Order: sequence, then C-alpha cells, then structure tokens
Amino acid sequence: SRTIGNEDFNRPWADYKNGFGNPSTGDFFIGLDALYKLAQGRNELRIDMLDKNGKPYSATYSFGIDNEASKYRLHVSDFRGSAGDSLIYNDGSQFSTYDQDNDESRSNCARDRGGAFWFKDCTGSSLFGRWGVDGENGVIWPTISTTESLSFFEMKIR
Repeated sequence: SRTIGNEDFNRPWADYKNGFGNPSTGDFFIGLDALYKLAQGRNELRIDMLDKNGKPYSATYSFGIDNEASKYRLHVSDFRGSAGDSLIYNDGSQFSTYDQDNDESRSNCARDRGGAFWFKDCTGSSLFGRWGVDGENGVIWPTISTTESLSFFEMKIR
C-alpha cells in the first residue's frame, strides 16, 4: 500500500522478501513470502488507485505468484475494472530489485527505474517506483497515465 509516500520502495531483495513499513503509520509492503502464502489456490487481486487529481480507478485480476525459487513469478488474468489492463504485460515476469535483476531486459530495470517490481522489460506498470516522481520512474499505471505518477494505490487479495 502506498498512501502518503513515507517509505522508500527502492529496497533490496531481502526487504521485499520479508516486508517493510507499517500499515498503521502509512506505506508498507507485506512481503513476497507472505504474499506467496496468501496467494495459494485461486485468488483475486484488487488494486485501488487514485490519479494525481484524485480520480479513482480499480483493477481486479485472477492472481497468483510462485515461490522464491521461481523468483516470485507473477500470474494475472481475467482483468476487470476502470483502470485499464496495465498489469497483463507483467504476467509471467519474475520479481526484480536493484540487487537481484530478474527481468528480461539487458539493463537492470529496478535499478534504472528506482524501485522493484515484476518487470518484463523496463516498460509497463511500476507501482513500486519513486513516490511523487512523474514519468517512467514514478508510480505508474500506463493505461491511466504514462507521464503522471499515481497519488495512491492499495493492493488487496481475497
């Protein structure tokens, strides 16, 4: 969840594996291990977002991730919502951080874009980018905007 920008999401693999931040004080990430455990079986991921002007959007997917040995590979399908289907491009991608480059690009997308994510190459969605930064290094959902960073997002699983 990124709501106020009080946590830096440009972090090493170990932080993403175990989680960081505090949900009671602002931004946090539950951790890839916890996310993997929650996502066993058939699950739904809902992402609620606000653009820079406060306009609400949502994206809902059938969702799963693989274990750490598979670099937490992302599986999404069956999009519905108002945000546009920006995450399908990342489907099948492994999670990448600046210290563990698992994307398909020759460069290190997490290092270059200033935040970790399930990068295929260095384009597409980047919800863990730099807070408050516009352009490709920001918190980007391309079907909402490729140039303006989101002002809020929350990921929920059920």
